[in-house]
Amino acid sequence: MTRPKDQPETPVVDVWRVPIPGPLELSPDALSADEVGRLERRLGAMDRRRALAAWTSRREILARYLGCAPRDVPLERAEDGRPVLRTGGTTLEHSMAHSGDWMMLAVSRLGPVGLDLEQVDRAVDVGRLAARFFAREEAAVMAELPRAERAEAFFRAWTEKEAYLKGIGGGVPSRLRSVRVCLDSRAGNRAVGDWVLHSVPAPAGYVACLAVRAADVRIRTIDVLGPDAR
Repeated sequence: MTRPKDQPETPVVDVWRVPIPGPLELSPDALSADEVGRLERRLGAMDRRRALAAWTSRREILARYLGCAPRDVPLERAEDGRPVLRTGGTTLEHSMAHSGDWMMLAVSRLGPVGLDLEQVDRAVDVGRLAARFFAREEAAVMAELPRAERAEAFFRAWTEKEAYLKGIGGGVPSRLRSVRVCLDSRAGNRAVGDWVLHSVPAPAGYVACLAVRAADVRIRTIDVLGPDAR
C-alpha cells in the first residue's frame, strides 16, 4: 500500500548489536588521544580489550553514517562526560552501552536518545541493590515477585532508568532512585515524562532498553554479522 503524500514516514532509530571483541574491532589508532588515555587507565587486560572493541566499533559504525574514516568521526566529551558528535550541520545522535560480551549502539536523527544494555546476573543480590538504588516502593514490589523473576525484573528496570537518564544527560547512578519505572514485564512500552521507553531485542541472557523522546518511532535492529551490516 502506498503511503499518502501528506502522511510522514515513521522515524527510524537504528540499534546495532555487536559482539565484543568482534568483527568490527580495530586498532587503537582509530581512537582519539583522550580515548587512548582512558583505555590505558582501565584495569585488567580483558576490560581493556572489551573497551577497545566497543569504542572502535562505535567509530566504525558512526563513520558509515557520516561518510568518513573511523578516526575522523568528530567525537568529543560533553561537560557531563558523555561522548557527543560535533557534526556541524548534520544532526546525528547516538548512545552506546556495553556489558559482558556485547555492545549495542543506538543511532538517531530524531534528537537525543538513551540506550542501556545489562547482562542478567542471577548471582547478584538484587534485593540489596534495589534497596540501595531504587525507590522504596519499587524495591518493595520487586521483593514480592517470585524469586525466579526478580533478577530479570531488576535488570530490566535498571536498563529503563539508565536509558532515560542517558537520554536526558548527566550522571546516572546517583539519580536512579528519582526515575520510577514499571516492574511488570507485560506492561509494554512505558513513558517517563515525554520520553518513551522501548524494550529492544537483546542477546540471550541480556536485557536492553531504548529511550526516545517521540511517541511514534520504528526501531531497526542491525546485527553486524547479518546482511544489514555488510
